[in-house]
Amino acid sequence: MKYLDKAASTLRKKRATKISIATATSLLIAKIFIFAYTASLAVLASAIDSLLDLLVSTTNFYIVKQSEKAPTENFRFGYGRIEEIAGLFQGMLIAGIGVSIIVAIFMGDHLDNTIQNPTAVLWMMGISMLVTWQLSRFLESEATVTRSSVLIADAAHYRADLLSNAGIFVSVILIMLTDWSYIDAGVCLILAIFIIYDGAHIATDALHVLLDREAEPDVREKIISTIERFTNEGKVGGFHALRTRKTGSKYFAEFHLEFNPDILLKDAHVIAHQLEDAICQLLPRLELTLHLDPYNDEVEDLSRTDA
Repeated sequence: MKYLDKAASTLRKKRATKISIATATSLLIAKIFIFAYTASLAVLASAIDSLLDLLVSTTNFYIVKQSEKAPTENFRFGYGRIEEIAGLFQGMLIAGIGVSIIVAIFMGDHLDNTIQNPTAVLWMMGISMLVTWQLSRFLESEATVTRSSVLIADAAHYRADLLSNAGIFVSVILIMLTDWSYIDAGVCLILAIFIIYDGAHIATDALHVLLDREAEPDVREKIISTIERFTNEGKVGGFHALRTRKTGSKYFAEFHLEFNPDILLKDAHVIAHQLEDAICQLLPRLELTLHLDPYNDEVEDLSRTDA
């Protein structure tokens, strides 16, 4: 998988968020118009979801700019965690709005609701499904190459929107066939639960990164395979204590590199730099910290930690 450098990654993230903002705005306006025309609660819930999309995408555009700022004297690791902090609060907000939709349905006695023009709803949801499907594929592709937490969350949210739009489409067909008006409110409740789940998922993922969850398996595999290549070439004796984490779209890794006890420090230093360059060619957004050991002292480190 290709990994982008900082400049290319920032450019693609900004472009993706701009497209997401434009799409969410267009869908929101269209759904508000259709709700006013049809009085469908499911369309209203979908419009609220599009409003959340717009809020999240607009916030993400600002977050992307801030997270890519260069490290400063007081923030030497950079500002990448802004992405996760934003994701945590966005997830909580989305879940909270889902709860408010459920409360509004029961408190306002909207369970028996009649859609005025179901055909208009079908057209709206059909167009919305097509647009959302294309956008989710685009965002997922950009999130994969940039490794951006905000784009990953955005793509996941639009995939959820695709399912909710499909649910509304099917429910309207059932209403037209059965004339059961309760279906509209029922679908609205399902969408609200889906919004709560979506928000909780985004918040949980952001929290895991804030708690320094290990980086994705393929990141660790690239590091390990490069070290093993150097080991097979006889340049190093092995490694231990590999730890990785992610901040925004940047990765941090550290490990202990084992050498022959008789090697000169300057020679070990040169080999360590060669290894670091080889790893960073595969992972341009990685910041690597190496500790040079004359042997595997992992058991000693664990015993000191236990003591």
